[in-house]
Order: sequence, then structure tokens, then C-alpha cells
Amino acid sequence: MGCLMLWAGSGHSQDLHAVRSLYLEAGSSERACQDLLSKTRSCAEADAIMMGYGGAAAMIMAKHVINPLTKLDWFRQGKELLDKALLMDGRSAELHYLRYCIQRNCPRFLGYSGNVPADREFLFHFLEGNGDSELKMMIHAALTKDPSVRKPLPSIKTDKAR
Repeated sequence: MGCLMLWAGSGHSQDLHAVRSLYLEAGSSERACQDLLSKTRSCAEADAIMMGYGGAAAMIMAKHVINPLTKLDWFRQGKELLDKALLMDGRSAELHYLRYCIQRNCPRFLGYSGNVPADREFLFHFLEGNGDSELKMMIHAALTKDPSVRKPLPSIKTDKAR
């Protein structure tokens, strides 16, 4: 499926929903991770969100392979893509969410955790405003699992027109 087809017209939100669902399954399912990589590959250069999900999928794929060098290669490729996506669209809550989740869950020895506090704060502000309800629920779930979150999470304001 080409990038134009993936993001054209009313199917955009359905396809984004499918990508998000695959992302949420990717950590526990190598097949979902491979599907996510496949789904994002054709759009990565044209769309920062898809590039971010592709980068996250690559870093998660490191969890599913055995060879340590292959693990590191997957991680580095993914980190490069996610960082590039954030340079393309640094105001995207979705990209900050992906980086936050990856940095919170990757091994400390990789040294990829420096943005957790800033991303956490960015996500808190996003939850306080209006916006994508599905994304807010994903962010809320991620922040709820973070033991370092000491302040109460904002309640989720849902989209009126969905």
C-alpha cells in the first residue's frame, strides 16, 4: 500500500488507528512489529508520524532478535529515524509519546533516556488541551505506568467531532 493511499482522504484516521494498534502490540509480538515496519516503510520519508512509528518499530524489533550486533543495529536505525522525525515535527505529541515510551523501556546501557523528563512534561501539557482522544488515551496509559510521575494526571478531554 503506497503512502498516498495510506494517508489519502477519510481513511487517514482508520490507518493511523491500525498503525497505533500495531505499535501497542509490537513489544509482545514479533509479527505485529514486522507488520508495523512494513506499513510504515513506504511513508517514512514523506510523513514525520510514520517515520516516528517506523523508528519505534525498528527499536522494538531489537527485542525480538537474538544476535547482540543485530539488536544494536536495529536500535541504531530506529533511533536515527525517530530523532529525524522529531526534527521534522518537534511539536508532535505523537512523536514525543513514541520517544518517551522507547526511552522509558530501553536498557539504560544504551544511553537513550535523556529526553524522558522533557517529553513527560510535553505530554502532560498535551493531555490538558483538546486533541486526538485515542492518542490521549495512549499517553495517559503510558504515564500511568511511570512510577516517577508524582503529580495527578489531567483528565482526558475528548474530541467533540470524531
